[in-house]
Amino acid sequence: RIESFLFFKGFSTPKEFLDFYEKDLAECRLNLIKLRDSLHEEKITLTASDETLIKMSFDSENSDN
Repeated sequence: RIESFLFFKGFSTPKEFLDFYEKDLAECRLNLIKLRDSLHEEKITLTASDETLIKMSFDSENSDN
């Protein structure tokens, strides 16, 4: 049964199926790592922007006094 299902999906052997999905999972994992790193960089950028805005606001309040 499994072999006929795999053949229907385009795989000639269970090993071919396993190899395909292991490669696919590895690519997905790599993409998730890249996304995580990108989000971390964005967080750093946003934090720096927030700090700059807070400092500018604080400086503006102090210059009004």
